[in-house]
Amino acid sequence: MRGRALILTAVLAALAGSAGWASASRTTLASRMHCASSVRGDFDGDGRSDVGLVGSARRDCRAGWTVTVRLASGSAPAHVLDKDAFPQVEDGRLCVVGCTAFAARDLTGDGRDELEVADDTPATGSIVVGYRLLRGSLRPLKARARSGAYHVMGFLHTGSVTYGSWVVCRDRPKAARRVIQISEGYATPRDHHVHISEDAYVVRGLVFRHLSTRTYRVRSNRVGEPVPVAGRPC
Repeated sequence: MRGRALILTAVLAALAGSAGWASASRTTLASRMHCASSVRGDFDGDGRSDVGLVGSARRDCRAGWTVTVRLASGSAPAHVLDKDAFPQVEDGRLCVVGCTAFAARDLTGDGRDELEVADDTPATGSIVVGYRLLRGSLRPLKARARSGAYHVMGFLHTGSVTYGSWVVCRDRPKAARRVIQISEGYATPRDHHVHISEDAYVVRGLVFRHLSTRTYRVRSNRVGEPVPVAGRPC
């Protein structure tokens, strides 16, 4: 489970030739998509509400997945997800089963939300990737492998009767906001401890930098239930 927790997030890159989307209305955008879902957030930091939309251009929703940010200013940068892929997880592209708009959250503390997209492939939960609006383009947040190659970063949001994974953000005075992948192995009738792993990251530009890994255990009499940890949902 700890190894799975180290596989994390991705954020969005712009679709070339997206100028045609710029003047599209929200209704038109939605009508072009199937299996669509949306969330509201402030993706450009102007204080106004924007809409993040995820959907497929195909009626069978087996390909053609696109993420679009409809800004209050009227523009609508977009990014096609079909070529985005995870290393080690599923060994394939995003949205093989389906994707949903998961949340809009500020992962850096700069006042701009990132659009989180959930790949619903895992049977027990979701892998969530993040997309950032940068200079008018949607770009994926990535991580750097030991080989030096960059890959889409995906956070695990999973749950079962024996373990769970989720993500929290923590702020520290005069320090960058930390994004923490939490993984817990729940207490059992024979072992009244919850085994916890925390992997801490900070976003630099468009890249998640790994800061530390901490493992510990907490005594609990609640079999099969998570133990709350510090931080807010992220």
